[in-house]
Amino acid sequence: MRKSPALLLAATALALPACGDDDEGADTTRTGGSATDVPTVTMPPPTTSTSTESYRRPASGEAQLEVTGTVRNAALRRTSDEPSDLAQYQYFVIVDEQGPPLRVAAAGDLALPPAAREKLFDAACENKVRARFKVAPAGRPSDYDYELLEASVLKDDCAKGGGGSPEPSGSGY
Repeated sequence: MRKSPALLLAATALALPACGDDDEGADTTRTGGSATDVPTVTMPPPTTSTSTESYRRPASGEAQLEVTGTVRNAALRRTSDEPSDLAQYQYFVIVDEQGPPLRVAAAGDLALPPAAREKLFDAACENKVRARFKVAPAGRPSDYDYELLEASVLKDDCAKGGGGSPEPSGSGY
């Protein structure tokens, strides 16, 4: 005699309560006929931030400030894709010895001593040249928060004869 699938399903549903399932079924698992506690794992909620680093932002009314630190992530870029626009900016992060890092831009025509410019922005010298920077809050919202006004090298731990200045690439930061 052949039984219909609906009858088998109904019989199975009626047999489940007889298996001894209790209210704590979600917290236990059956292995070899004995109940074993399963620890509850709580996962932290996903974060929406993609960066774990926070940068110093200009405070309201802040004018100029001086910081001491090293440079990392230096990149020389053009300000636009227009062939006639030759303006360039050096974008970089100052790793401040006293607080959070600062995102900074320096105009390509900023009067820095050539040796200081070469050492500060050379990728081979990243985090090896200690300098004193004078910066001011950026005049408009951008990918950087401060503009470089002055810089002077205090200590150079970069190998002598390091590379030259990075070449311009793309536009924006």
